[in-house]
Amino acid sequence: MESFSSSSRPPKCTSHLGFGLVEVKLTEDKFTHCGGRNSRGNRRKDVCRSAKLFFNNPRDCYLRRPVRKERDRRYWEIFGRDHGSLRDAFPNANLVGECPFAYNMQQPMRNLAIAQGLVQEDVVQKAWYVLCAHDHNAEIAGHWQEWQHLLGDTAPAPFLPASEVIAAEEKDGLADWAKYMRARYQL
Repeated sequence: MESFSSSSRPPKCTSHLGFGLVEVKLTEDKFTHCGGRNSRGNRRKDVCRSAKLFFNNPRDCYLRRPVRKERDRRYWEIFGRDHGSLRDAFPNANLVGECPFAYNMQQPMRNLAIAQGLVQEDVVQKAWYVLCAHDHNAEIAGHWQEWQHLLGDTAPAPFLPASEVIAAEEKDGLADWAKYMRARYQL
């Protein structure tokens, strides 16, 4: 999922529907980095190089409307609506240095925006963004800890070890699948 947008209004939530967006990282050691910071179409690379500039005016961010896109991406609006401001959504972001979403925090940011956007559009009443990763993937676990720190206590950022998912599915009768996953991913 790249981004959440609504060209037509989604149906309103009429029940206690929840949504879980699960990021699965079994072999990758990082999250997707922001492609906008090096894009030839980006006329405001100074915003990418300065977290302070970015938080002062997120509308100057290239991700808001990349070249040849017909409408704005709503990441910054979604976070601002839920928290009062983009800065309040990410209270532990360091204002010294580059935009906090230039590297490994970009993909989690986009996915959390999807989850929060679904709630704001009344598609669901509650949404979670969770990481399920290989138990021994220290790199991705470290990046997830950075993400948790960036959020502070503004949103939960649960981590689910892949071995727990496999064990639960095995208990529910998927022993062959569990055996395959353990062998394939050395879990």
